[in-house]
Order: sequence, then C-alpha cells, then structure tokens
Amino acid sequence: MVHVSLRNFCSITPKFRDYFKLPNNNVLRWFPGHMNRGLKDMENKLRSVDCIIEVHDARIPLSGRNPQFKNTVCGIKPHILILNKTDLIDNKKLPDIEKVVKKEGGANDVIFTNCRDEKCKGVQKVLPTVMQLIRNSTRYNRAEVKEFSLMVIGVPNVGKSTFLNHIRKSNIKKGGGAPTGAKAGITRSVSNRIKVSTDPLVYVFDTPGIWTPYIPDIETGMKLALCETTQDHLVQFLNMADYLLYWFNKNKQFSSILAQWNNWRRAEKFLTLKSIRERWKEILHEIECVFCTIGCHA
Repeated sequence: MVHVSLRNFCSITPKFRDYFKLPNNNVLRWFPGHMNRGLKDMENKLRSVDCIIEVHDARIPLSGRNPQFKNTVCGIKPHILILNKTDLIDNKKLPDIEKVVKKEGGANDVIFTNCRDEKCKGVQKVLPTVMQLIRNSTRYNRAEVKEFSLMVIGVPNVGKSTFLNHIRKSNIKKGGGAPTGAKAGITRSVSNRIKVSTDPLVYVFDTPGIWTPYIPDIETGMKLALCETTQDHLVQFLNMADYLLYWFNKNKQFSSILAQWNNWRRAEKFLTLKSIRERWKEILHEIECVFCTIGCHA
C-alpha cells in the first residue's frame, strides 16, 4: 500500500468532481416483491387504524422519505413523524431540522428519538402525543371502538420495530413484540396487531420497510445506502467509500479528513462521521484503496 500525505495530496489535486456518478445506476433501484405486497396490505388495513407513525433516520431527515406514503397510507389519518437515531447526529441541529421538516409538511407533529436509550424522553412522548391527536380527530368508522390502533411505517432499517418494542416494554413491561436486526429487510410483511399499552388499550401494526420505487437522484440513493436502508451487496462498499470521499471534497471537509487520517490506520476507526460507525473496518480498507488509486480525480 502506497502511503500518501493528505496535505500534499490536497495541494496537488487540480480539480474535484462536480458530481458523483455510479458505474451502474440500477443498484439504487431496490423494490422487491414483498415491498409492493406490504404497501397494498398497509392500504387494506387503514380502516382499522387511528394514527400513522412514520419513522425515519434523523441523519437524513429529508432524503429518502417515501413520497408514496402521502398518497396511499397517510391520507386523512393523524400522522406523526419520528426522526430516530439522534445519537448519531449533532443534537444542536435538532431545532433547525425540525423547522425544515415541519415546513415540508405532511405530519401533525415531529418527535426526535433514540430507541436504543431505554430512558429516551422522545419515545416517552410519542404515546401521549398520539392519543391527543386521535381524540382531536374524527375516527369515522372507529368512533365507537374503545381500543386504539396505530400503524408504524417507514423505509427499511430506520428503527420501526425497535421503536415498537421500546414502547411495548415501557408500557406493559414485555419485549420481543417485533423482530429486529442490523440490516434492511428484517420485517417482510404487515404483522398482526401487537399490544403496546393497556391503559389506554393500544395496538400497533408493524410493517415492512418500503423504499420508493424511484430514487430521484444518485446522491439521495447513496445517503440512504450509507445509512443502511438497503442491502449492502447491492450498492457495494467500494461505491459507498468513493461517495464519502466525493462528499468530503464537495463540502470542503479537508480538515476533518486530515485530523483523522493517521487514526484510521492506527485504530481502524473512522471518527469523523457517525453515520456508519459500526462498519468502519470494512469501509476503511475500501477508503484507502480509493484514496490511493482514484483519489486524484475525487
């Protein structure tokens, strides 16, 4: 492996890329059959639902939210947007993120959570907020029904099932309501109702993560890939590492790279971005390869 001084590298680089290009754009078109079936099942169960809870990754609050939800699942039902994984972002930016997301519209309220934290105040806030929205809404065919039903929706691997298990454990002291995992596609069908509260009596439908069939641009797709909302083998680590370098250069984050360059090789950790922190060992090797082979053109 050729060792390169990043300071010298930056001084001789004539021009950075103006845009990012994938060898094959088809890698970002991931819409397997279970997603289409899941979306239809979700629509069919809407008559039994009082409120929609959309969970999304707080690292990409605007990128990748499925636009189909607005026209199919959300509709006239009360709708809460949960931005999860706040432990992976700078919490000083939360007010700005909330302002932008609310301006985009589509949800009655926005709540930030870290479902890995058993004492997360955001998670504790969800059920009271939901009940308030339901009581202030028209329940139509469910007006006489004493129990309440919610539906959790979102793109893959943003923490939907983890959130469901968290509120279930907090309210009825039981876990294991929905299967979870560290990769996209664990939940593949709409579940039977899972009880998450006894007073009030509340049930939740867990649903499969649904990607949009059409990704509007490559950068949105790569951000979704870096946040593990798709299968890793589809996009490949080399492409993700290359996109990270492109993003650093585009946003002039040279000091961040310089400060960590030696740490990468010594500690095998990538400390600048928290977005994919659990996958550094695999990503690191690809980053070094890209840096030394095609870095001049990044």
